[in-house]
Amino acid sequence: MATDFDAGLQSPDVDTRSIVGLASGFLVFVAVSVVLLGVYYIHANVGAGSASPRQFPEPRLEMRSGQDLDALVKAQEDQFQSYAWVDRGRGLVRIPVSRALELLAARGAKAYDPPEPSSPAPGSAP
Repeated sequence: MATDFDAGLQSPDVDTRSIVGLASGFLVFVAVSVVLLGVYYIHANVGAGSASPRQFPEPRLEMRSGQDLDALVKAQEDQFQSYAWVDRGRGLVRIPVSRALELLAARGAKAYDPPEPSSPAPGSAP
């Protein structure tokens, strides 16, 4: 009488010897790797790299964390809301943004036309 094994079919038995060998080989590999990494860590001095941070040379930027920005914003807001001479000789002044918008709105359709030339100052040559 012929069996299935004799007919060329695979045996239903599990080869436990090769499975146990593969598993134990893997465990040995992991154990050896852990030991070698531990030896490397000890001899490579990996933990010694945590020295105190060094001071950078001048200029050190942002030393006061946000206070400089607050002062800058306040100075800009004051500049945007005040009148001042830009160039007194040429008659250029700085006006508040809100006033400039009012003047543009008052010009209506001519808002973006070039300004009319002003008359020259007395005593200046043309």
